Formats: sequence, structure tokens, C-alpha cells
Amino acid sequence: YDQAVEAFLRGQLDAPDNPQVLYNLGNAYYKKGDFPAAQSQYSQALSRADAALKAQLLYNLGNSAFRQGALEEAVRNYQAALKLAPEDSQAKENLAFAQEQLKQQQEKQQQQDQQQDQQQQNQDDQNQQDQDKQQQDTQDQNDQQEQQNQQDQEPGEKDEQQQQEQQAAPQQEEKDQQ
Repeated sequence: YDQAVEAFLRGQLDAPDNPQVLYNLGNAYYKKGDFPAAQSQYSQALSRADAALKAQLLYNLGNSAFRQGALEEAVRNYQAALKLAPEDSQAKENLAFAQEQLKQQQEKQQQQDQQQDQQQQNQDDQNQQDQDKQQQDTQDQNDQQEQQNQQDQEPGEKDEQQQQEQQAAPQQEEKDQQ
């Protein structure tokens, strides 16, 4: 196919505006597996081609796009080819296949999006739980500190109460003795 590419490139030099040469060059690139180069040649030929060749070019553009994973573009090209050549059974088959692949790709993407949304929701829930726990731990620490402060003050208060009771108690004894 490398020799074919070289031959078609030489042919392009002789007839740069010949869409058939560009079409053939695109086919050679396609067979080599260089789908972007094939697509480029088909696209250049498209504007110069007659209706019959345009249908073939659009079909091949669909194939090139499909091979590159551009399913939506492949579907559009197959549909355009069928507008020019509605009887093209290969274009019909490839269109149906590309549409099915596109549908599967979209369903898979939708499932991935749903999984990602669920993971994000789970992460948000976990973050909220962590935040709630941290707030509760902080509140518990504050409560413990307050309780400790109260306990630290209670003995002093008891001492004052005991002193007051002791001061009052001797007075009662003195009153009792009189």
C-alpha cells in the first residue's frame, strides 16, 4: 500500500484537482490504517466530485470516522451517502451498525455518569457524617471541659459552705450553752 500511496501522490501532482485521484489516495491510506489521512483525502475530493463519487466518498468518510471512534460523525456520513444513493445496502448496514454502536456507547456513558453521581453522593454523605461526628466530638469535649470546670469549682464552693456552716455551728453551740 505504500507503493500505491506513492503512485497516487504522483498522480495528484499531474492532476491536483482530480477527485478520483484523491479518492484513490484516500483508499490507499485507509488500507494502510491511516484513517485520518484517508479522511483528509476523501474530504478534499468531496467538494470536487460528481454525485456518484460523492456517495462513495461519504460512505468512506463514514468508515474512516467509525474506525477513529467518531460514531456520530460516521452516522452523519452514512446518512448523507444514503441520501445520494438510497439503494446502497452496505451504507444501510453500516449505518445500522454505527447507530447500534453509538446507542451502546451512550448507554455505557450514562451508566458511568450514574455511577459517578452515586460515588459523589456517597462521598458527600460520608463528608457530612464526618463533619457531624467532628461537631459532636467538639461538643463532647466542650461538655467535658465545662463539667471539669464545674467540678474544679465545686470543692471551693463546698469549702465556703463548710466554713459558713462551721461558723454558724459554734454560734449555735454558744447559744445552746447560755
